[in-house]
Amino acid sequence: MGPNYSASSIVTLIPPDSTVTSQQKSGAQYAPANPLLYLGSLTQARDVLVGALGSSEVSQAVQKAAPSAQFEAAADAVSSAPLIDITVTAKSSTQALAGLKAADAQVPGTLTAVQGNLSVEASSRITSMVISADDKAKPVKKKAIQDAGIGGVGILVVLLIVIAIVDSATHRTSRSGQSDSSDAASDTQP
Repeated sequence: MGPNYSASSIVTLIPPDSTVTSQQKSGAQYAPANPLLYLGSLTQARDVLVGALGSSEVSQAVQKAAPSAQFEAAADAVSSAPLIDITVTAKSSTQALAGLKAADAQVPGTLTAVQGNLSVEASSRITSMVISADDKAKPVKKKAIQDAGIGGVGILVVLLIVIAIVDSATHRTSRSGQSDSSDAASDTQP
């Protein structure tokens, strides 16, 4: 089996304009108009979005764009920022990249739907932004290595069985030969 291909992206959540505006109006000494400075409060929203991205509707949209693709969305484990790691694996590089593009395109709509279900006003809605995305899929040789390892173990097991059968047959033949010679020796003694 050939390798699968993998493509990844990182998506962040962006706080609503109302958060930035309220911070500036509060008279805080350091409250610049940069929404990236207010990411700390979005980790729970990120977790909700990651759960929503696991829906069958999102999976079907990715499958429609890239039939062999499988994708996974997960909270970034090494950052406290509201980052989502999206990884798509497919049988070809083209399928992996098409699947990644489709998965990334599902994030804003899913985020809008979740907030719409909660009747969140437009000015208070969280948005998203793709920070980085692969432009070339990478071969994933892990599965090929696992398959080769399983095949090697299978060959080893078959070889051990053949050795055991040959050894058993050899011992049976040598015991049979020893008993025949001991019978012949007992027949020649008076």
